[in-house]
Amino acid sequence: MYTLSSAIVLQKQENTEQETLHLLLLYDDSTCTYYFPKCYVNHGDVMQDMLVQEVQESTGATILVHNYVSFIASSMVHENAKIRKKTHYFAAEYTGGELCVKEGFLGRVCFYTVPEALALLQFQGVHTLGFEDEYALLKQYSETI
Repeated sequence: MYTLSSAIVLQKQENTEQETLHLLLLYDDSTCTYYFPKCYVNHGDVMQDMLVQEVQESTGATILVHNYVSFIASSMVHENAKIRKKTHYFAAEYTGGELCVKEGFLGRVCFYTVPEALALLQFQGVHTLGFEDEYALLKQYSETI
């Protein structure tokens, strides 16, 4: 079995002299994990279009997708079946909207500075199998922005 998903490294510039970059993360109370907004992509769907829609629905943010960043391939076993997954990451800009989580989701959504986001993802990567890849991706990406 193979699944495809997309995620956003969502950037927001603060209106300050130093133009501090912020990244949007969701926090899930049920799993105690931080992650970038993401969605599953069905055959025939356009990844960027699905991301714009999912980010709006899951966070309240309106975004503009700018460019492709990278992908992470992973796999897991679920009900004795190996599932291969490829998550493609895109950079996007926050253009508006009031941040809120969708009804029924137990968690929160918030912008963090790049060092804060790195610290949150690094901490959970040590404690949660599979999330160290997002930390590595963000660390590499943050060095180019």
